[in-house]
Amino acid sequence: MSKQTFFLYAVLAWQAAGCPSHVSPATKCPAPTVECGSGAAAKCVNTQADALNCGTCGHACSGSDTCSTGQCIAPVVVCPDRVREGDEQCDTNDLGQQSCISLGYSGGGILACTSICTFDTTGCLGTGPTCGNGVAEGLEQCDGSDLRGMTCRLLGYASALTDPLRCKGDCTFDVSGCTGAAPRCGDNDAEGLEECDGFDLHGLGCADFGFACGMLGCDSKCRFVTGSCSGGTPAYCGDGIKNGVEQCDGTDLVSHTCVSLGYISGGTLKCNSSCRFDTSGCSGTGPVCGNNIREGQELCDGSDDYLICARYRLTGGSVPCNASCTGNPSGCEPPHCGDGQINVTGEVCDGADSGCDTCQNHGYTGGELYCRPDCSAVVVSGCSGGPSTCGNGIVEPGELCDGSDFGIYTNCQSLDPGPGPLRCFPNCLLDFSQCTAPSGSTCGDGIVEGNEMCDGNSMPCSTDGFGGGTMTCYPNCALNLSGCLQ
Repeated sequence: MSKQTFFLYAVLAWQAAGCPSHVSPATKCPAPTVECGSGAAAKCVNTQADALNCGTCGHACSGSDTCSTGQCIAPVVVCPDRVREGDEQCDTNDLGQQSCISLGYSGGGILACTSICTFDTTGCLGTGPTCGNGVAEGLEQCDGSDLRGMTCRLLGYASALTDPLRCKGDCTFDVSGCTGAAPRCGDNDAEGLEECDGFDLHGLGCADFGFACGMLGCDSKCRFVTGSCSGGTPAYCGDGIKNGVEQCDGTDLVSHTCVSLGYISGGTLKCNSSCRFDTSGCSGTGPVCGNNIREGQELCDGSDDYLICARYRLTGGSVPCNASCTGNPSGCEPPHCGDGQINVTGEVCDGADSGCDTCQNHGYTGGELYCRPDCSAVVVSGCSGGPSTCGNGIVEPGELCDGSDFGIYTNCQSLDPGPGPLRCFPNCLLDFSQCTAPSGSTCGDGIVEGNEMCDGNSMPCSTDGFGGGTMTCYPNCALNLSGCLQ
C-alpha cells in the first residue's frame, strides 16, 4: 500500500471514528458573506453571487442561470455556440438526443441543425408526424385522444385523480381541467414534461447520455445540457440503446414488461418512436399516480415513499413524494465541493472524481489522481512512473507535501489528531508537531485509542509504506515522520 493510499484510508477511518468532516464557520461571517444553514451544514456564503443561495439562503437559480447582485440572471443564448439552450431545438451537433425517428420520420435518415438552431429534417426519410391523425408522434405532446399515457398528476399538477387532461388542436396538452398547484421550472423538482430542474437531474450524469465524463447540466427551460460532457459517443433516440431520459429504445425495454409497469393482466409492451413505452398492447388497469400505492415505474406515491437523496446522486436525508410520483429532492443538500462529484461550475475535480483526467495526462505511467480540498485542481501525489523532486514546492509522487504545498490536506483536522497547522519536513512528509492532542482519548497512557496515531510507541517507517527509518511519537499522540526516508 502506498503512503498516500495509507493516509487517504486513515482520513476515512478517523472521520468515521468521530472526526468532523465540516467545521462550522465563526458566528459572524466576514463581509460580504452571511451564514447559511445550521450545525454541521453551516457555511459562509456570498448571497450576492452564489447561484445556489441567490439573494437569500436556499434560493437556487434555475438551471444555468447565474447570480449577480443577489438576482438570478438567465444566460445569453448564442446561436450557434454548440450548446443547446433557451428555446433552441438544437445547436450545431447538439441535437438533444433527438433523431429523425424520434421526430416521427419512420424511414430514419440524418437529422441536422440549421444555422438558426432549429431542426433540419431535409435528410429524414418517410412521412413525418401529422398533427390531427390521432397518433402522438415526434415532438407532439398529444394528438386527439392519444395523451401518451399522461394525466394531470403525471404532468405535475396536484390534481384530483378525476381531473381531465385534454389535447389541443395544435397537439399540445390542454391543462385547463387540471387543478391544484402547477409544476414550476426552477424549484429543483423535475416534474411532468421537465427533463430536469436545477440540481434535480433524476440521478443522471454524462455517462447516461453516452459520454465518458464531464458535468451534466440543466438549463433555464428545464432541459438537459450536455455541453460540458466529453468523450464517448453521444446517445440519441433511435440508436437501439436506452439512454438518458429515454424509457426504452427500439427493442431495448430494459427488461420491462406490461406487468412490471403495473398492468397486472400482462400483454405486449413496445417502444414508440419517441423512445417512450407503448402500453397500448397491455391489458388491465395500469398504474395510477395519486392512489398512495407505488406501482410500475413510480418512484413514490403519496405516503408510499422510500426515496432518499442518494437516489438523485445528492447528499441529505429522505425525499418526499411529489404530485407526479417522481419524488421531490429540492430539500436535499445542493451540489457542492466535497460531495465526491464534479457537479458545480468551476470544479476541476471532487474527491475521487477527476473527470476525464488521468495520471498519464500529467506525464506519469499510472496511479491515481487525487483532488485538492477546494476542488480547484488535481494532485499527482498518487501517480507513479514519472518525475518527482522533493523541494520544488509541488506535491509529486511519493510526497505528502512539498514546502507550502500540502496537496489534498489543509490542516491537522484533515487527518486529526486535533486542530492546528500542518507543516512540511524537508523530506516532503507531513509534520504534525503543531497539532493538538485528539479529544475523546487519554493521550499519554501508552494505549492507542480514539483518533490517536500513536501513544508513546515507535515503529518502523515501512509499517506505513514509507522507506527506511523509524517513526517516533509526539507528546500530542501524532506520528513524527522526520526520520523516514522517501
